[in-house]
Amino acid sequence: MEFDTDFYQLRQFLETSNQLTNARKKGNCRVWSSLARDVIWQYASERQRIWQVQVREVEIEPYLSHTFLRLICDGHFFLLDGTGVSNYPEYYGLESEAPSHLQNSHQDWIDRI
Repeated sequence: MEFDTDFYQLRQFLETSNQLTNARKKGNCRVWSSLARDVIWQYASERQRIWQVQVREVEIEPYLSHTFLRLICDGHFFLLDGTGVSNYPEYYGLESEAPSHLQNSHQDWIDRI
């Protein structure tokens, strides 16, 4: 499937992007997500891909929220968590296979501006 190759290349690009290096730390999830969204839009545009990118938020525990990205293309749903949170590592993969702490997310407020 062409999208699997695209997703793998996008993941490699995000993991090595100089624009995201400093933001790739626990506690910087909203900063990373905002920067990564812009990087993905540019990446997709250069490759003539139409991808929908959403900034998502989930409550990990009371008073601890986490922000990450949801990527949609041709009916495929992926989550991109470039920072991890608390005791959870980064995650790049299918939404259906995502760890439970990334489930039940909603649109983050930065996605509305």
